[in-house]
Amino acid sequence: MVPVNRSCWLLNGRILILIHLTININKTLTRGLNNKIIVQPTKTVNGRRMIDMDYDSIKLLKQWKMYQAQFMLKLGFNTNSPDQLVFSNTRNNFYLINVPNERMRNVQKRNGLKRITVHGLRHTHCSILFSMGASIKDVQARLGHTDIQTTMNIYAHVTKEEKKDTADKFAKFMEN
Repeated sequence: MVPVNRSCWLLNGRILILIHLTININKTLTRGLNNKIIVQPTKTVNGRRMIDMDYDSIKLLKQWKMYQAQFMLKLGFNTNSPDQLVFSNTRNNFYLINVPNERMRNVQKRNGLKRITVHGLRHTHCSILFSMGASIKDVQARLGHTDIQTTMNIYAHVTKEEKKDTADKFAKFMEN
């Protein structure tokens, strides 16, 4: 059986650099034989990348690590290791790959929210970047795509508002 590749949503201390406002993505999780979780390098060289983060997001991650340290200590785990997972189960190990989507689905049902998967958040992130005016090359690098065509084919969704804005810009250009 060939392992199924999944995007890595689990980060450990070596992957996450909280001091420099960046996240270093260099691994992914795969489900192997008998659902065994395998940690391996990303699929492509471009998949290994540094992502710039804003101060508030890094601050939230630091707060999470402090909460996690207190919680896990009550369970008998010392989380002051550089290899400590940022998101771990109560055995201080990786969550099963399907857990994040199950938890999101539960929150969505309880709150009457539209269903979106963890991977769907990646698409949303990309769409927002494009809406903000990020260049295709910047989005490609942030998502770790080797081929820019992948970014274009999968993620270049233009919103109705952007289409209208484009039409308005064209009309104004033609008037001049």
